[in-house]
Amino acid sequence: MVVQAIVDTENEMINSPKHYLRGAHEVIEVIEAWDLPFHMSTAVKYLARCGYKNPPKEEMEKCLWYLKRWQFVLCSRNEKGNFCTYVHLTKTKQTNGFGLEDILTDWQLTNTDIGKVLYFVYHGELQHAIDHLSDYIDSIE
Repeated sequence: MVVQAIVDTENEMINSPKHYLRGAHEVIEVIEAWDLPFHMSTAVKYLARCGYKNPPKEEMEKCLWYLKRWQFVLCSRNEKGNFCTYVHLTKTKQTNGFGLEDILTDWQLTNTDIGKVLYFVYHGELQHAIDHLSDYIDSIE
């Protein structure tokens, strides 16, 4: 039935959009498992869907904006303005197939520029993530 097909398609776009299904792990599941704050979650979202929804350069520029915004927030919270790093304890949350290597493999990002940025995000190396992503964006046509 045509009406049911439209409803199924609409539900799929709401519940599990294809651009967030890189492998066995949906992006939202990874974000929840890693317990990321908003800005980092949004950056992971853009990393994961790069090349699946909008042009890659646009996706990576959005990702970079959120990483820089998070860095700004962290720096603003510090009275001295010189502690602009983000330390996240995701390293202890590697159960049930949600470790970094599991996700890099599942999303086919091992040995890719996007995978390197995801590595830096996962380990809380915010400045490295920003620097590497900036270089990667410059290399995109």
